[in-house]
Amino acid sequence: MFSSRLHWLRGIVLGGGLLAASQAMAYTNFALDELRLQWSNDDVSISFVDRFDNGDPLLGGTYTNLGAGGTLTPTETNYWAGTRSGAAPTVGSESGGKLAFAWGDMADSYFGGAVVGRSLSYILFTATQYSTGGSLGNRGLWKGNDFGVQTIWDLAQPLNGDQARMRLTDAYTGHFSNDVVELGFRRMGDGYGLHSRRLNAAGGAIDELVVTDDISTLAGDADQIMLRFSHEAGNDFVSTGYAFLKAGAVVHEATVGTLSLFHGEDWTRASFGTYAFAAPVPEPETLALWLVGLTGLAALRRRQG
Repeated sequence: MFSSRLHWLRGIVLGGGLLAASQAMAYTNFALDELRLQWSNDDVSISFVDRFDNGDPLLGGTYTNLGAGGTLTPTETNYWAGTRSGAAPTVGSESGGKLAFAWGDMADSYFGGAVVGRSLSYILFTATQYSTGGSLGNRGLWKGNDFGVQTIWDLAQPLNGDQARMRLTDAYTGHFSNDVVELGFRRMGDGYGLHSRRLNAAGGAIDELVVTDDISTLAGDADQIMLRFSHEAGNDFVSTGYAFLKAGAVVHEATVGTLSLFHGEDWTRASFGTYAFAAPVPEPETLALWLVGLTGLAALRRRQG
């Protein structure tokens, strides 16, 4: 009798522990609350906002024409995400107005031939080739437009080195990618760091890399951080910046600098994602469940003995 109870309880503990672990340990500490893009030319001003509240991590919001010229029917857009398995991102990763990043979805990241962590990026299939009498193309953000991209993230306490980031890349179907610019927010020791860089640059140029020593003292009691790119029509570069927010209001903002982007190309795509060194630490409720189960097993063994 005690043996059957022991096996029954062991099954519950192990099964419940695994279930709790799969739920509580599944996601990195970073979550994305909002993505916003806006672009304009002489004819139109168009906005795209995704607040991650439709329950589908691969389906975004709709375009809105804010200008007087041209016509535009609101159209939903979508993302491409390269997950570890090649399948769609984990069901439930978009919930309650937040997009979470599942550790099991994240692909291996390599440095020097060795796996150094995992990362997951969502690429927005943004179509911004638009003018009066024209049409929406699907090449991305156009050098000839003013445009801006911003992401708003939960101000989390990740593991040292873990990072939330956004990127612009000139990659799209049928075109060789030679430029990626990145703005990232990471844990650095006991504080926070912000970095911006350009990699895979054209002509063998040295990557640009700027890392702040510590921006923790600027955060105050903020609960979100916003990362942003901005571009003026015709420029070869984008400006970078960030802001700390509390209850949706800006409490501190700063410009980081500029990064060169266009080198003979006219298009770029926006993407966002996270990088993590290791699987997230179990949440307190998960550890409590395991502790209760192990205590129960120990008690039954004592009674059986």
